[in-house]
Amino acid sequence: MLELYQWKPTATSARVLICLHEKNIEYTAKYVDLMSLEQFAEPFLSINPRAQVPVLVVDGRPMYESVVINEYLEEAYPEVPLAPREPKGWYDQQGWTKFLDYNLCNSVATLGWWLRTRPSLSAEQAGSLALKASSIPVPERKDAWLQALAEEPVADQLDNSRRKVELTLNRMENALEERQWLLGEEYSLVDIAAFPHVRCLADLTPDLMNADLTPSVCQWVERVSQRPAVKAAMSCFVGPNDGMPPYAPGPEHSRWG
Repeated sequence: MLELYQWKPTATSARVLICLHEKNIEYTAKYVDLMSLEQFAEPFLSINPRAQVPVLVVDGRPMYESVVINEYLEEAYPEVPLAPREPKGWYDQQGWTKFLDYNLCNSVATLGWWLRTRPSLSAEQAGSLALKASSIPVPERKDAWLQALAEEPVADQLDNSRRKVELTLNRMENALEERQWLLGEEYSLVDIAAFPHVRCLADLTPDLMNADLTPSVCQWVERVSQRPAVKAAMSCFVGPNDGMPPYAPGPEHSRWG
């Protein structure tokens, strides 16, 4: 049995959850409470010294990075194919996933934190998190959390995140004007990689993603969201449904979690 260490069914955790459900792979869910900074404490650090989720444990071996985990699942469980088999198609997939990770993931994390999650924290909650963050053993991660718990973002972070979101949406809209899925006529790991982040954008950046500006992307979000495996994955609240905004598993601009 596989074990998946995850936060909520959002962002990178959702990517792996969707892939597992699309392929009908049995697994055991393990909740890591990122908003309590559980990722920086034992015993989780013994599983992933990088202090990030998701982690998929296969035969006792932990695997990190959602895109790489899903590529492993594609190779290990090929019965339900979610990736091209020909070299050009594989190249296109790699190009898309790198583009998404570079431009979209940290941008949604940043926007989600500053526009939704940080404003939802009471002074008591923010103070408690800051106290815990001061003990994070990795200096750059500690600094990132303490900055994120400040009252205002670094000036250029939101602008840069919006720029990258717009760049991503433009590329997606152009691709989806001519086809149903990002790689062509077949739903793939690229759609899975994009969906958990793009689905938030109508709320976080409604001036950039809406039915007038990005109709093809909006229709794609609806197509993906109606897939039975996606519905099942997005309902996987293995931890408490605490009412926290689900836009990002952590507030770090350079690296989430």
